[in-house]
Amino acid sequence: MFFLKDDLVVKRIFTISMTLSMALFILPAYAAEEAVERDLGNSGQWSGGENVYAKVCGYCHDTGIGPSIKGRQLPPEYITHVVRHGFRAMPAFPEPYISNEDLKSLGQYIQQTTPEKK
Repeated sequence: MFFLKDDLVVKRIFTISMTLSMALFILPAYAAEEAVERDLGNSGQWSGGENVYAKVCGYCHDTGIGPSIKGRQLPPEYITHVVRHGFRAMPAFPEPYISNEDLKSLGQYIQQTTPEKK
């Protein structure tokens, strides 16, 4: 092809396209990181049982993807085991994702909730 004869033009086009491609991938990741930091605060962890439930558990358990767990008086020990090890389609959430303290608060929160009316 006639336009590929000039190596300088090809190199510039390649450089520009790679730069734009990288920007398209990096900017959404940067925005997502800022959103997570805003939700987590400076600690890097979720805080409190209700907050953990709203930010992590509720995405599945309040939308019908996972079973409803509110109002079932599930023991905190059971919640801890399922969260740490996973169960069927539910993934495990290791300690770097949810601290032991927040997991304990989550178990207490779920145990004390009342069933949601539909």
